[in-house]
Amino acid sequence: MHRNKAWRIHQEKRIIKKEFHILKDIWHEDKFIRKGIERKYSPIIMDDLWMRAKHMANNRKPCSCYSCCNPRRDDWLSKKEKLTIQERRAFQDAI
Repeated sequence: MHRNKAWRIHQEKRIIKKEFHILKDIWHEDKFIRKGIERKYSPIIMDDLWMRAKHMANNRKPCSCYSCCNPRRDDWLSKKEKLTIQERRAFQDAI
């Protein structure tokens, strides 16, 4: 498949759809009304989610909170906690 304009549009729509499902299922769980098993959203919430999903399609990191941020830049963690899993294993193997 050649990476032309149609391919880029397809990729953008695919990412927007993925972000929409992430936002709908994770971030806005408290906004839906449960009726049995199905979830029903109001049209206003759905429009807001689509707008946010389109915004997040270019930059998929939603915020800078503790759970989303880069652990190396977190000031609350110690030097040992800032290491990645691979670096921790290499450090343990070296000792």
